[in-house]
Amino acid sequence: MPERFKNYRLRLSQELMIVIVAALIAAVFIYFILSSLTESYLNSRFSTEEYYQAEDAKIISSLQDYAKRYNVASDDGILLGQWVDTSPVSYITVYKDGDLMYLFDESTQRDRSKRQRETSYEQSVSYNVTFSDGDCDVILFGKYASGYYNFANLIKTAVPCIFFIGVVLYAVQKKVRYIVQLEQDVDILKNGEYDHQIRIQGRDELTTLAESIEEMRQAYNQKIKEINRMSDESREFVTEMSHDMRTPMTPLLVYLGMLRDKRYETEEERDNYVLKANEKAVQLKHMSDNMFASLLVNQRAEIELSVTNMNEAFYDQMSAVADYLGAEGFVIDARNVRPAGENVLVNLDFLARIFDNIMSNILKYADQKYPLQIYMNVETVEEEEPGIESPGPEEGSPEKFVVIRFVNRINELADYSSSTGFGVKNIRKMMEQMNADCVIDQQPEIYTIELRFPVVEDQQPEEEDDENTEETGDGGVENQGDSEETENETPESAG
Repeated sequence: MPERFKNYRLRLSQELMIVIVAALIAAVFIYFILSSLTESYLNSRFSTEEYYQAEDAKIISSLQDYAKRYNVASDDGILLGQWVDTSPVSYITVYKDGDLMYLFDESTQRDRSKRQRETSYEQSVSYNVTFSDGDCDVILFGKYASGYYNFANLIKTAVPCIFFIGVVLYAVQKKVRYIVQLEQDVDILKNGEYDHQIRIQGRDELTTLAESIEEMRQAYNQKIKEINRMSDESREFVTEMSHDMRTPMTPLLVYLGMLRDKRYETEEERDNYVLKANEKAVQLKHMSDNMFASLLVNQRAEIELSVTNMNEAFYDQMSAVADYLGAEGFVIDARNVRPAGENVLVNLDFLARIFDNIMSNILKYADQKYPLQIYMNVETVEEEEPGIESPGPEEGSPEKFVVIRFVNRINELADYSSSTGFGVKNIRKMMEQMNADCVIDQQPEIYTIELRFPVVEDQQPEEEDDENTEETGDGGVENQGDSEETENETPESAG
């Protein structure tokens, strides 16, 4: 069906008028077909010369018997009229010696005995009948097949009428059934079964009504599913947090109780209890921070994104992370951190939380005996990767991303019992709200987390870009060789 006709709608009155006109045309067509067929059949059977001769012979024989039995004269109109009333005769004339003695014509209802001379044609088609006053010539026409013709007329008239009425009633009944079906579908929705689909048919006001109800059902059903999903997530979140926070809470209460009751023998033992209690309190604080951050991210509220230079957005954050981890005993390999003048669309508060979560995970689960590799550069991707929406380049042009990557060796002795996984979940959600992407690649020994930020249109002056290039040109060339060596060492952990 052509596209322009898919949304075309008819009014119910227009549909009914079309049905009536179509049914009327079909009924007239059926009438003419039946007329032709019945007339052809009846004429072939009841209009032959042999048939008429046989029927005429029966009627003449009946008239001869009647004249003998009741001694009927040729001009006795009363007795002849009684015989005509009981016989299938539409026309009869009786001539005696060429004079008209009796005439009955059904078409004119004439019954007379006025004497007229018979014509030569009438003499040729007449039959001889003996009356009480002598032999006479009888000319007659019989209603031999009138019953069949009457029945045929009834059939060819009744069938088109029944067809016309049946088609119109069927069309009306079909609409009535659809209205009843819509009422049943709405009753099902009223009972809370929102997965029940509204049946749509036709192209009229009822169709428009059904489509509107179906769209309302889908929207409401989607809203209900979203509410149930959020409720399930909240219930799961509360359950997990209650269980996870109960784990450090129990030993914390034990240590505090031992300190309160002074159940220690030496100062060193007391300081050990204080240190352990402090560790559990810090762990609880970290869990509560993650909980509030997760609640904030899950609100899905509109966040403020600003176009920021990548050096201003990331370099200070990464420097703070490197300095802190270095102070904690980690060896930092930042040779592949290459500042550039590209711009990204980010939320600085989210970035601070993201880097804080990454730093916290590294402190807890990374092995300090191996260098922590930090990578930042601008990469060009020919085809847009799933999950990344870039507001920058036009459709069909290569996509550019600021890629930040942390690669560390996993500490086999790390304690994973207190891990909730909310840190990574929050990172993913915050990256998603900034139209960016987070890729995690966890191998048996290597853990890699990669952040990808789409590059937006550069708003920096060209002169400033040239100056940055001149200042960092030597260092960039020198580090390029080192980066190739580093990347070749850990290609499988880059994700």
